[in-house]
Amino acid sequence: MQLEDEMLTHLDSKNQPTMVDVTEKKTSIRMAKAQSQVQLPPEMKPFLTGAELNLKKGPVFQTSIIAGTMAVKKTHELIPFCHQIPVEGCKFEITVDDNLLVTITCRVKTTFKTGVEMEALHGATTAALTIYDMCKAVSHNIILKETRLTQKTGGKHTLLDRPTYGLVLTGGKSERMGEAKALIQYKNKPHAAVIFEVLDKYCDKTFLSARSQQWDKTELEKYPKVLDKFENGGPMGALLSAFDFAPEANWLVVACDLSHFYDKTV
Repeated sequence: MQLEDEMLTHLDSKNQPTMVDVTEKKTSIRMAKAQSQVQLPPEMKPFLTGAELNLKKGPVFQTSIIAGTMAVKKTHELIPFCHQIPVEGCKFEITVDDNLLVTITCRVKTTFKTGVEMEALHGATTAALTIYDMCKAVSHNIILKETRLTQKTGGKHTLLDRPTYGLVLTGGKSERMGEAKALIQYKNKPHAAVIFEVLDKYCDKTFLSARSQQWDKTELEKYPKVLDKFENGGPMGALLSAFDFAPEANWLVVACDLSHFYDKTV
């Protein structure tokens, strides 16, 4: 890692605070999603009507959405060094479960040179504070729980709200090759293992796609696997098996015979 990558971007070479210069950055579509949670006490339950909390002050969730939207647009006025970003989209979703746990999701979108993470976080947090403010006359036993960024796309780094799993396709019979492609040695290990180890640096979990008992008593036996559920299904059968195994995940899929697969490839 280069020294400049380790420095805080809001400090200049003289260790003085500064706004990041985005002049040379490319404009792209950027989206961020943040979530805040508010735990309401049991005494709030009588005021819950359907999906809304109705008090004398007014509809709580609707009001918090308005407050959160205003906060999104004013983020640069309150957070030091945030850029003034043209907000092109702002959407809130508020749900409440049977235990009166309120979940606020704020999704912000722009076409600009820098991201909208702070706008989404600011909006979700302000919506949560508004819920507290409107409900405190009934009870102060309201708990503001975690606030976190759940999704971010369009910039240098991507954050997804679903896990990312890696899958190395090794289930083929290698009939044309005449030998198992996954076991071909590269850097003193099976090529499938080389690809697995690269994927595993970037994925939450990584698997080999394989037929039942295919790699028993081989160097690939120790690696976690997603077994093919469709006989002679080919790569498409492997993909369907993976989504059946973990439908909640985003899958990054690589064939075991893909050459020159390195970190920079990912």
